[in-house]
Amino acid sequence: MAEAFAAATEPNKARHRALPDRLTADDVDGVTFITTRLQPGYHEPEVDAFLDRVIEELRERDREFGELKAEHERLAEENARLRARLDKA
Repeated sequence: MAEAFAAATEPNKARHRALPDRLTADDVDGVTFITTRLQPGYHEPEVDAFLDRVIEELRERDREFGELKAEHERLAEENARLRARLDKA
């Protein structure tokens, strides 16, 4: 998929810098797509490939966030138990 976002050397390639392994809001904001010549709009496979990449990144971040949230909750509970034990001592 990286080739879909490389510098334009073929008519179907995006006209922007190669995207990093992990997308940021600035990366998404900086994406431009080529327009088609035969009909108004953008080259659909290029847009679809970019959207697939964004979806993949968001799913991975959601998964990581869920794991971190669960770990945070576990540590907060452990912290509360330890503080209660300390208060009793």
